[in-house]
Amino acid sequence: MTGRRRTLAVLYDDGAASAGEIGVGLADLGDVVFLVPPTGHAERLRPVLEDFGAVVALTGTAEGDLARVRDLAPDAVVTYSERMVRKTAELAEALGLPSHTPEVAATLTDKIRQRRVLRDAGVDKVRSHPLRSPDGWPEVYDAVGLPAIVKPVRGGGSRDTYAVTTAAEAAELLPRLFPDGTEAAYTVEELLEGVPSAPYGDYVSVESVCTPRGVRHLAVTGKFRCSRRSGSWAVSGPRTCRPTCWRRSPTSPPAPWRRWECATASPTPS
Repeated sequence: MTGRRRTLAVLYDDGAASAGEIGVGLADLGDVVFLVPPTGHAERLRPVLEDFGAVVALTGTAEGDLARVRDLAPDAVVTYSERMVRKTAELAEALGLPSHTPEVAATLTDKIRQRRVLRDAGVDKVRSHPLRSPDGWPEVYDAVGLPAIVKPVRGGGSRDTYAVTTAAEAAELLPRLFPDGTEAAYTVEELLEGVPSAPYGDYVSVESVCTPRGVRHLAVTGKFRCSRRSGSWAVSGPRTCRPTCWRRSPTSPPAPWRRWECATASPTPS
């Protein structure tokens, strides 16, 4: 006699993993139920999602969403979409399931708050300052200087991210950031230009799983150089890093969990 299949609630929207990757990857762990917001992406992918599990539409309200998820009695709640990180944390806390707390989720998805937490912990000393209107640019310039990188407070994938290297570029960009007085929030940070490493970037992405038992590093993803396209910067690329640039991490534990770090890489500006 086999035990009850677990129910895995996945809050789905555009993100790091495709519908097929999620469905196939989680199939052996339990029955997948996709919780989808009323977005164009989720609606277009609904037929694909239905091939891998049940699909439940979220209501758009905290009370309605919690009621629908509570009826499912899931054993776990997870997301692979940055847009759904906060909602996932709220539902998990209400259901008593493991996840980020809402406070942590808010920090992960708010770059101003995130930079402040890192700075207070002594991790990140990159100059940064919030920008909420064109009138705030002089204060930003005094705090950060040029060259700088402008990013939305919330968002990922290098969307709406701009490099500013001169006062003329800033004057041209500001009306595009706040068209017709539109309210918006950005963070402006010093631009980390790194070292020459053509044709690839001089930084890598370390993919890690963080649990109460510790952090396990799974993979190292290489990047192409940041390139200016229509005024925005984007990143992509294969896993690559010259062997000569790697060094043993000074905090590395014994093998097999030995950690390595790139001796020349700078943090990614994306």
